[in-house]
Amino acid sequence: MGLRSRKAASLAVAVGFAMTLLSTAEASNFSVERSQHVAATTDGRLLTYHIERRADAAALPILIVIDGSGCVGALRSGFSQLMAPANNPELSYARLVVSKSGVPDDQERGASCSDEYKQHYAMDKRVIDHMRVLQDIRSTLSWWDGRLLIFGWSDGGDIAAQLFAYTPDATRLAFGGVGGGFSMQTHFEDFWICPEGSTDDRAGCLSDLRSQFDEIFQNPTWTKSWSGEDNTYMAWESRLRTRLLPLFIQERRPVLMIHGQEDDDGAPVESARKLVKGVTSTEENQFQYWEVEGMGHGIWSLDPSEALLLETNILKWLLDVDAEPHPRISVD
Repeated sequence: MGLRSRKAASLAVAVGFAMTLLSTAEASNFSVERSQHVAATTDGRLLTYHIERRADAAALPILIVIDGSGCVGALRSGFSQLMAPANNPELSYARLVVSKSGVPDDQERGASCSDEYKQHYAMDKRVIDHMRVLQDIRSTLSWWDGRLLIFGWSDGGDIAAQLFAYTPDATRLAFGGVGGGFSMQTHFEDFWICPEGSTDDRAGCLSDLRSQFDEIFQNPTWTKSWSGEDNTYMAWESRLRTRLLPLFIQERRPVLMIHGQEDDDGAPVESARKLVKGVTSTEENQFQYWEVEGMGHGIWSLDPSEALLLETNILKWLLDVDAEPHPRISVD
């Protein structure tokens, strides 16, 4: 599954706010420009988004990197380096990340979640927030060459898949750790909580679990949580019944799904395989699937060198650049 809250005296001043920092990538000696921007939403929030790009390029594609679940910051350690242009000097692109409402940009895991975060974190809400940012950059970025690439993992993979489907001019999508062939409700019922053979009373197990889900569906509030403070009923209601298969059956643009064979936490690999089976039954799609041997829910569950190679290969696939083979990937 897997933003600093801003109070501005003037909305007009806040919306127009942008801060630019220049730094030098140590290994490559090229300038990287990092900028912070704000876009107003229809419900009165101010969305912060961050762009990192090569400063010496006149025209660049944009890669949107979408975070997973949790009240964690967009500039936190680790995530801020994911697919960062400063770490990939041989490739030319800009990286864009949309902060989560009510979350300081440097907030690490383990911090308490604000009410603002809980009120606004759900799959559909995050999709709409990204669409608002896309509207904003279409009128403000002179260096964008028009190519729009989207990457997301876990919750971010669900959001990325929906954003791609609802954005016809998006160019390529890579997502992972989400399954998508089964709903998350089925993940819980058949793989995690009440799988066949796991209990002498599976009917009772399913009855209890479905009672919890019914409570969530009937009252999708942000004031109650299940399985962690950051997982509100509202967030669960937006996750539990989602299946991504309908988005891809008629999709003709290039799509890459990645999933770990050992993913026991985010989504069972059987769910990814089911999605692939449903999508690849058509002849004209450009849907590709990488199943990664020995990988759990996250890329960095692999050994560091293999994880870095996989991350680089995903980035190169998004940019339509040839990549070296990965020893653990089976391609479908």
